[in-house]
Amino acid sequence: MEQKVRRIFLPWKYEKELNTVNERSRQGFHLTRASRWSRTEEQNGDVIYRYALDCKEGKGFTELLYEKQGWELVCAQGQWLWFRKRWEETRQETEYEIHGEPRHAIADYLHRRIKPLDALRNALLVLAFLLILVPGGVTANLTPRIACVPLFLCLIPVKIAENMRKALGEHKRK
Repeated sequence: MEQKVRRIFLPWKYEKELNTVNERSRQGFHLTRASRWSRTEEQNGDVIYRYALDCKEGKGFTELLYEKQGWELVCAQGQWLWFRKRWEETRQETEYEIHGEPRHAIADYLHRRIKPLDALRNALLVLAFLLILVPGGVTANLTPRIACVPLFLCLIPVKIAENMRKALGEHKRK
């Protein structure tokens, strides 16, 4: 039986998502497909998998590398790849660690997303100041109120960029 779980995948919170998927596997629900907005799971209580997440580095390179280490490619979610390996009590915990470094991909992802947010903030600030400079007359009473709209809206990309910078600090390359 398939079950669709709705959630938003945030790359900088991949560890939380990975823990959730591994916990669901222990409960008998195994990942079959994943997207930015949801994941599909299939119920099978006979087996437990340990999941891992990594970022594509080249066409086919990452998949081939991990297949040789015993990992099975479950699905691709944009540039992110979900792998799984059958869980066995006799194996050591280090056998379930993937040797890629998703942190690097997350840092690159955040850097690419922060620049447009900064540009949007700057454009909204310029719009607000232009509205303030509109000549008087009919709009004289409305200008301060209208100027508040882009000033208020610029808080949204500022807050998002601030959260991303905070996450970037947690995911700096070591």
